[in-house]
Amino acid sequence: MFINTGSIVLRTYPFRDKKLIAKIFTKKSGLISCIITKTKSQLPLSQILTMADITYKNSRTRTLFYLKDVQVNYVYNSLSTNTAKIQVSMVLCEILNKCVNEPNIFIYDFIISSFKYLDNTPVYNTGFDTLFLIKFCEILGISPFNTDVSGLEDAVLSIDEGQFIKSPDRIKNSSFIPKKESYSLYQLSKLNFNLLPSYDITIGVNLKLFNYMIIYISTHLTDLTKLKSIRVLKELG
Repeated sequence: MFINTGSIVLRTYPFRDKKLIAKIFTKKSGLISCIITKTKSQLPLSQILTMADITYKNSRTRTLFYLKDVQVNYVYNSLSTNTAKIQVSMVLCEILNKCVNEPNIFIYDFIISSFKYLDNTPVYNTGFDTLFLIKFCEILGISPFNTDVSGLEDAVLSIDEGQFIKSPDRIKNSSFIPKKESYSLYQLSKLNFNLLPSYDITIGVNLKLFNYMIIYISTHLTDLTKLKSIRVLKELG
């Protein structure tokens, strides 16, 4: 049976006979691995973030699929040339490649719309990467930002418990995010991407918040702390 589905490339690496394997997150099938030949139609899939409608033959006995048809359905304006956008996109792609597997239309639509937004913003807005992870956690159902705590500016976010806690006696516990950063994360969680241009956050502060979200996801979903691209981003920060 042939399956036609929207898709986005999250990772590529060399394969035999000068081919590539692309890890592609699809709307209908979740994360799949495809063999990419260097033909004119398939060559765009050698680049991460390529959005395309693909057709492949599904088989329960195969883990690698050959593509029958590829139609690129979105052409980037700035994401392929803006250095800051490229760096952040590489990190987020590596994170997604570790975190997504099963088909999920809400996650798929979120990924597609987020990268289109990033592509169409005139400049890179600091905080996009952290807000992306926050929204991603919301869709996965592991968000800590739905906690109803009075006086939230005096509460701390417990990474292990996944909620805000007002407990001064326990604030020194290493699993707690400091008050200032906890509140900053909560404030950021209430924004949409289109409000980022007016949100005042420095690169240094955002890097701290991003790192806390990496630890949070590593605790509640899958370990992201050893990803190469994240180490590079920290060095750049």
